Amino acid sequence: MRILVVGPQGSGKTTQTKLLAQKLGLSYLSTGDMTRSLAQEDSSEGAKAKAALENGTLLDDELIVSLVKKVFYRPQYQSGFVTDSYPMTLKQVEMFDPGFDKVFSLNISEDESIKRLLGRSRN
Repeated sequence: MRILVVGPQGSGKTTQTKLLAQKLGLSYLSTGDMTRSLAQEDSSEGAKAKAALENGTLLDDELIVSLVKKVFYRPQYQSGFVTDSYPMTLKQVEMFDPGFDKVFSLNISEDESIKRLLGRSRN
């Protein structure tokens, strides 16, 4: 089963996605983890990933799709996965659609989202 969890920043996507993956015995697919790993590489793609992390921007669609395609076919994802980080744009899903079986949308108010984001202790 391939599951996508979407929602605004601060809605609890990552928390709920990891819990859902654990409960269902599926792998958690994180493009954030992939980006951080890529940023450690001494390559042009690694430099792009590092710059995106430092600037707080997203990787370009082509690079993120390339990363997802590389891990998508690994054995741990073949029996299914849960993600909250791909696709981030319509263009990404047009470039590579993993064929989600279920999509869950987490809804919270804008005020609650801001409150949660301001309470975070990260860069």
